[in-house]
Amino acid sequence: MKKVINHWLLHRVSAVVLIPIMLWFLFHLSKIFLFSYADALQFLKIKFNAILICILVTVALFHFRIGFGEILEDYLHHEKLKKIITTIVLIISIIIPVVVIVLMAILVL
Repeated sequence: MKKVINHWLLHRVSAVVLIPIMLWFLFHLSKIFLFSYADALQFLKIKFNAILICILVTVALFHFRIGFGEILEDYLHHEKLKKIITTIVLIISIIIPVVVIVLMAILVL
């Protein structure tokens, strides 16, 4: 039962963390589309922006992993398939944030 409560709590906390970061991202996204390539790179080279993008990707994929896991638990009854999909989602939710963090580090430095 403690595992269920932890998942519920982590899912809610990650959602609350995502709200201000998503608002920041959506505000700047409208501007990014108007930027030239050089302006977009300059925007991403600002450490604050790079850090927020890394946090956004990491927390969003963590939130997705928890939510998708709940959907699998509720609606997928084939245990072997559930385990395969859960493993794939876990790998994706680790690889993408690591790649984004490395790329942002390379870009900022």
